[in-house]
Amino acid sequence: MSYSVRKLASEGKNKGILGSHTIIISEEGLQEITEVSESRSIWSGIERIEENEEYIFVYIGAYQAHVIPKRDFASKEDAKEFAEQARLYRSNCGV
Repeated sequence: MSYSVRKLASEGKNKGILGSHTIIISEEGLQEITEVSESRSIWSGIERIEENEEYIFVYIGAYQAHVIPKRDFASKEDAKEFAEQARLYRSNCGV
């Protein structure tokens, strides 16, 4: 972690940024829930969905994404199903 990121992370309580995030997908969009906040994005607002071996990236902007660790799923198959379903929902919204 670079100095500036470490400095930012150490300032304030950062509730809603650091800690547990729950991501729920449905036909309507993506919902993120934290200890102190809740946000929603409709699928037409999702720019793209990408993944690598360890993470699923749901981009809501050019430099902003929900980064979802695959290790948080019960199995590799569950992570794969989540990414596939998210792509399907997004493609069905007409973007």
